Amino acid sequence: LKDTLELKDLRKRLLQEPLAFFRSLRERLQVDRDTRPEALSRLASASFSLGDVTREIGDAPDAIVAYRESLTILQKLVDSNPAVTEFRSRLATSHDNLASILW
Repeated sequence: LKDTLELKDLRKRLLQEPLAFFRSLRERLQVDRDTRPEALSRLASASFSLGDVTREIGDAPDAIVAYRESLTILQKLVDSNPAVTEFRSRLATSHDNLASILW
């Protein structure tokens, strides 16, 4: 669907369900206000995934917001857990995705 121009509208409609899921997940995780690294990692992942789906739909401004939220959370995780390479890797990937969409 991604490479077929004629199916662009169908692709956008199909992505609405995961978009709604990631928005809902992010909101639930934000409401919890859990500051454990595991909880923050889940929130960062939800924001990152929301950015990915939003970007696929073609909504660059909302994708930028979601990627920046993911970056903020991941930066906090890296700062407080410098030995956890997974957080550093995900932070780098988030920077890359944000840079790509801003480009």
